[in-house]
Amino acid sequence: SKHHSVFFFFETPDQQGADYITIVKSDNPISEQNEYLLKVFSENVSTGFANISLLNRLTELAYTDVSLNLQNRNWLTREIKNMNAQERLKTRLVIFDIYQFDEKAFTFGHEFCNKLMKLVYQSIVDSFTRYDPRIALISNKAFGMLVSVDFDISDAVSYFQNKQKFEIEQVKQYIDVRILELKLNVALNLTPEKVISLAESSLNSSQLNQTKYIQHTEEKTDQITRRYELMAELRTAIGNKSLQVALQPKISLSTLKPAGFEALARWQRADGSFVRPDEFIELAETAGLINELDHVIFEKILETINQLKEQGCNLPVAFNASSYDLVEPSYFEQIKTKIEEYNILPSMLELEVTETQAISNYNLIKEALERFIALGMKVSIDDFGTGYSSLAHINEIPSTSIKIDRYFVSDLEFNDNNQYMIKMILSLANQFNFSVIAEGVENEFEAQWLHQQGCETAQGYYFSKPLFLKDLIVWLKQFEVSKNE
Repeated sequence: SKHHSVFFFFETPDQQGADYITIVKSDNPISEQNEYLLKVFSENVSTGFANISLLNRLTELAYTDVSLNLQNRNWLTREIKNMNAQERLKTRLVIFDIYQFDEKAFTFGHEFCNKLMKLVYQSIVDSFTRYDPRIALISNKAFGMLVSVDFDISDAVSYFQNKQKFEIEQVKQYIDVRILELKLNVALNLTPEKVISLAESSLNSSQLNQTKYIQHTEEKTDQITRRYELMAELRTAIGNKSLQVALQPKISLSTLKPAGFEALARWQRADGSFVRPDEFIELAETAGLINELDHVIFEKILETINQLKEQGCNLPVAFNASSYDLVEPSYFEQIKTKIEEYNILPSMLELEVTETQAISNYNLIKEALERFIALGMKVSIDDFGTGYSSLAHINEIPSTSIKIDRYFVSDLEFNDNNQYMIKMILSLANQFNFSVIAEGVENEFEAQWLHQQGCETAQGYYFSKPLFLKDLIVWLKQFEVSKNE
C-alpha cells in the first residue's frame, strides 16, 4: 500500500550490531509532522533495545568470569537467593578448593593456572554431571557446586579425587583439591553470600584427613558464627576502648611482699561473660586489630599505674608486647609519647616478650628492645625455656630478666626433671646477671623450693589470681594487715 512507510535504524557495533526496522501501517497518508514523530519513536525504540542489550551485557559481566568464561560467585549467590525454603532444605553446597594454588601461580604463571582451573572445572563436570550440578568459580582457586541432597555423591567424590592428575604445557601436575560439603539446611538464616563464606571459613579452619573431604555440621556453623560475632564485637570494643586490665601480683620470695604486677588484658561482653584472652587475641591477630588492641590495653595500664600511685602503691607493672608491635618502626615512639603524656617514669614499666617472639624476627626485635632498655624500661623474656633457641641467643637478646614458664613449675614437688631444668635456668641467669621470675606457682612447696634455689620473684594463684583495680586495692590493704600481724 502506498500508505505503508518503512523506517530503518540500527544499533552501534559495541551494542552487538543488531539491525531493526519499524513498519507502520496507516489508512491515511503520513504527514511530514507524523513522519517526524515516527522517526522520534523509532529512535526511542532503538535506544530501548540498546539499553536492553547493554543490560544483558552487564548481566553477563556480573555473573560470568571473563577470563575462564564460567559462571562466577555472583551467579552462585543468585542461584541460592532464588531458592525457596523447601529448595534450600534439599540442596547441598560443595566447595572444591585447590591447595597451594598461590605457589603454582608463582611458579608457572597466570595463563598456566587458567588452563589448570579449566581442567579442574571439566573434571568436576565429568564427575558430577548425572546429578545436574550448578557449578561456579567462587574465587581464583575454588569452585562451588549446588546439588540435591537426594543424591549420594560419595562415589562421584571418589571418582573426582582419582582424576586429579593433569598435563599442562607438557608439565605433569597432581592437583590436591580439598572438598567440603555443606547442606544448606544448617544455614537457613544466613544470606547467600554468608552461606558461601561460611563454607569457605569451615574449610580453612578444618584439619582435613587423608581423604581431603569433610562434611560441615551445624555445630561448626555455630562455632564460625560465634567467631564472626566476636570479631565484630571486638572491633567495637577496641573502638570504644571498653577492654579492661587485670593485674596479677608478683611476690618477692624473700620478703613475701608485692614486688610488682603483670598486666593482663580482659574482655567482658555486654552479656557479662568474659572471652578467654587467647581467643580474643587470636581474633585480633586474624582481623588485623592486634596493634590497636595493644595500644588500648597499654593506655589502660598507664591509667591504672596512676590510680595505684594515688593509693600510695608505686610498684612496676609488666605488659606484653607482640612481635607485630615490636617490628613496627613507630611503636617505640608511640609508647614513649604515651609515657610522657601520663607523666610516668619508664622504670615503672617492664616489657615482656616471649622467647619465641624474640627469636622470630631477631634483628628488628633486638633493636627495639635495646631502645626500650636505653629509655629506662626493664625487659623480660617470657616463657623462658619453651623456645628452640634459648642457649644460642640468651646472651644476645637484650633483656634484664627472664620468666620461668609455668610448664616447669607445675608438678614441681613430684617431677625431678622439672627441678633439674629450673636449677639449670637459675644457674644460667646468674651467669648472665638476669633476675628471675617464676610463674604459675600454685602451692607452698613450689614457693619455698623456688626460694631455696635462689629464685627472687614468683607469681601465681598461690599468691593471688589476676585482680581488677578495685579488688587489687582491697587485696593490697589486707595483705599489708596480714603481714603486720
